[in-house]
Amino acid sequence: MTPAVTRRRKRTNRRKRFTARSIAALKPEATAVDWFDVDTPGLAIHVSPGGAKSWYLFYTKGRTVRRVKLGLWPDTELAKARRLARHQRDRIDTEGADPAHERREARDVFTVPPHANWTAR
Repeated sequence: MTPAVTRRRKRTNRRKRFTARSIAALKPEATAVDWFDVDTPGLAIHVSPGGAKSWYLFYTKGRTVRRVKLGLWPDTELAKARRLARHQRDRIDTEGADPAHERREARDVFTVPPHANWTAR
């Protein structure tokens, strides 16, 4: 049996000093691009080919690089994204937290609405 081949999407990572004007000026390209902030470690804005911009915090847990979404631009502006990134980074460094894992667990919890009727018919 041959091992499964995993295709990795090629991503371009770039560094830039973020300002409100520079974020607004980022244009979509043919492939998804992650722009990393020079001032805030791990903070990146992901620009999709369709033009959507999302804030992410990249961090390592063990030997794995993980990322957690902080919000969408322009709903989450630069100052708030930096504040969220610093807060999450502090939790990772001091408490050993894993925000991406916590979000995944919270999303995967199966809940039954209190008004659900599970009786057989």
